[in-house]
Formats: sequence, C-alpha cells, structure tokens
Amino acid sequence: MRWAFMKISVAGTAAISIFLSGIAATATASIVVGIVHREDFAYAKMMKNAFEMAREEINRSGGINGQPLQLAFSDDKGEPTAGEKAVEALVREEKAVMVVGGYSSSNTLQMAYAANRLDTPFLVCTAADDRITQHDLKNIYRLNPPACEYTKGLEELLLDRVRPKSMSIVYENSPYGIGGARRMMGFCRENDIKIKGIHPYFKKGATPAYLEKVLNPVRQNQPDAIFMVSYLKDAAMLVCKAKELKRSEQVSAHPRGQDGGMGGPGTTTGVEVPSCGVVPSPFSAIRGFLAAPLDVLP
Repeated sequence: MRWAFMKISVAGTAAISIFLSGIAATATASIVVGIVHREDFAYAKMMKNAFEMAREEINRSGGINGQPLQLAFSDDKGEPTAGEKAVEALVREEKAVMVVGGYSSSNTLQMAYAANRLDTPFLVCTAADDRITQHDLKNIYRLNPPACEYTKGLEELLLDRVRPKSMSIVYENSPYGIGGARRMMGFCRENDIKIKGIHPYFKKGATPAYLEKVLNPVRQNQPDAIFMVSYLKDAAMLVCKAKELKRSEQVSAHPRGQDGGMGGPGTTTGVEVPSCGVVPSPFSAIRGFLAAPLDVLP
C-alpha cells in the first residue's frame, strides 16, 4: 500500500521536476518546502508530526541529493484570505521552492491561485474541490483524486447489486459535497435512475436533530437508495438517522475521513459498500510526496 501511494505521488508531481532542477543552482544549503497547515483541526498535530518524521527520514538518508530538507509551516486557518497570506509568507519570507498541503476545499482554490501568481509549485494533498485542477493553473498539482472521482467507487456496485430505480441525494453544502453530489446526479441521469430529492445541509450546524429534519423529505419521497456525501462525523449521524427511517431502501454513505483521507467502508442497509480508497499512514504518504519531486535535483 505504501509503495502504491508513493507511485501516485510520483505521477502527480513529475511535471514540477523540471522547475525544481532549474532552481538548483540558486538553492541555499537547505531546500525549503512550505506546508500550509490548518492548526485548529483535530488532525493538525498528527499531520505536522508526520511531516516532521518524513523530513527526519529524508535527511537521515542524505537529504535531497546531498542538501538537507527544511520544512516551514504556515497556518491557513481554513479561510481564503488567511490561506493566500500563508502561501505568500512561505514563498516570500521562508523562500520555499514548493508548497504542500491544502486540507480544506473551502480555501485551497484561493491558495492555488496565490501559488500560481507566485510561480511556485503547489501540491494539494487532501482538498477534493474539483475546481482546483480545472482552471488550467500551470503550477498546481494534486495527490488525491477530486470529489467527482470519489463517487465512481460506488457506481459499479449500484449498477450490479443495488440496481435502484430511484435515489435521493444528501450532501454537505461545500465544494467537496457539491462535487460528489453533482457527479452522482450525472450518474443517475446516464442510467435512468430517477432523482426523487436533492438535499443539501450545512456542516457547521450538523446535529442529530438538524440532520433528522434534512432527512424528513427523504422519508416522504421513499427512494430505492439514498446517496450521502459528507465528512466522517456527519456521515455516522446521517446513517444512524437514515436507518431510523425503518424502511428497506439502501443507505449508501460516502464519508471523507477527519484525517484528510477517505473514511472506512460506507454502510448500507442490507449491502456493504466497499471502501472507495484506503490511505496508508500519514507518515508513509508524506515521506513519499516530499521526497519524490525533489529527488531530481542535481
């Protein structure tokens, strides 16, 4: 699994190798990689530790072609303006040759534009907003698939085993949620599956009582299947509430893990939905995508 993930990182960042080799002549004693990092998230300490562990292992192995790797962190606060300032600080003040990170879809697009203006490669490692790589920004790359690709992991299962004639779609009203919901809407149209309801909800106000109100129209519409796009905590509440509907429709949760990766297997009533993807430990993943694009430096 570790090497499979590292291969993805190599493919996703091969294009910036030319840029990095071009700046090698002016590189200082250390190669600085900037990390945009949201410090108020529960995963923040874990992810920062993973980056530092990767740096230590790379440097113990001789660095990047003999030059030590140095990391510089900047808090993007999950907000567009703060994210832009974080990228600018890493490039202009810390002299980062590339930027890595981008957890929240809510501000990563703005950070991508900032990095592109500064002509600095930005490797997005978790944000799933489809638009990040749809704007032809030459310096922007992504390690993970966009939100529209996540949904594809369920499509074969839905066609071969569930075979719904109708569906309701519940999603968080965010770039990540909208991307997944839009893809499922297209899938339903392509396969003559009637969409009985489209129900967005606001993540910040997600409580069991609120989500029960969101699901009430689903009870009335009586679809064959319910497709949900949400982060892991909300997904757990939604599945529990959907099961309380005490109906026989298939309940398909499409969670995204709080650690920035996809959640575990979705849960259905009567059918087990296989995981759309499994992310290895943060350390092995980060070590791979920090080392891969920099190994080409002369």
